[in-house]
Amino acid sequence: MKKEKQFLVIILLGFFCAWIVSCHLTTSKPVALIVSAAGSYRNVLAEINELYKQENSNVLITYNIAGSGFLRQQIEQGAPVDIYMPAIALEMDRLQSLGLVLPETRQNLLRNQIVLILPKESTIPISKFEDLIDERIKRVAIGKETVATGIYTKQILTFLGIYEQVKKKGIVAEEDIRQVLKTVESKNADAGITFLTEAKLSNKVKIVAIAPANSHKPVILSIAVLKRCQNVPEAKAFIDFMKSEKAQYIFNKYGFSIVKQKV
Repeated sequence: MKKEKQFLVIILLGFFCAWIVSCHLTTSKPVALIVSAAGSYRNVLAEINELYKQENSNVLITYNIAGSGFLRQQIEQGAPVDIYMPAIALEMDRLQSLGLVLPETRQNLLRNQIVLILPKESTIPISKFEDLIDERIKRVAIGKETVATGIYTKQILTFLGIYEQVKKKGIVAEEDIRQVLKTVESKNADAGITFLTEAKLSNKVKIVAIAPANSHKPVILSIAVLKRCQNVPEAKAFIDFMKSEKAQYIFNKYGFSIVKQKV
């Protein structure tokens, strides 16, 4: 009889603990975070988000994907953004100078590279950026000078002394970096300059050159929590997840390189 009572007490305690856990789960409020991220993140974040949701079911992430400068302007105008992920450090610098970033949360997250691409079937024999002045290259898809890829493109071509010559051949992508890739894929341009991560998304283009490291500022992608964020602990945890081995594996698969140190 004594053993039966002990067994009954253990069962009741088990039910009580399960009830406590259930109450906690049902009463805990979900957290919503808005992440403004550059267009170069579009595909990789779609995959990473599936993994993130498995481990953080109580946090709902809404991604706002667009050009880094456009997103920065939205934030300056008061858009309710929690986390900013631009494709160029310059845009983060501007927000930080305006006091809109929590500086202690800012970190260098990833590196990217700038590459020269051609349609896969192209037979034009070019192998370096300097070859863009070849008369056989009639049209070059490039980013607008105010967007991340356009800024890097101008730095590279200016360093090589061919900026004005290539600019005359330019088919300019205004905001969406994916436009450069699509223009080359469709053969509406003979060549294009874009991020390595963009080029790796397509089997319709080929990479013929990587921009020399000394020809442009390093392509560093930073991440930070913004001052308007109402859920700072969860936002910081999101950044930690972005730097986790699981997330880094996916970033690497898409062509990004990992940066471990803080700004």
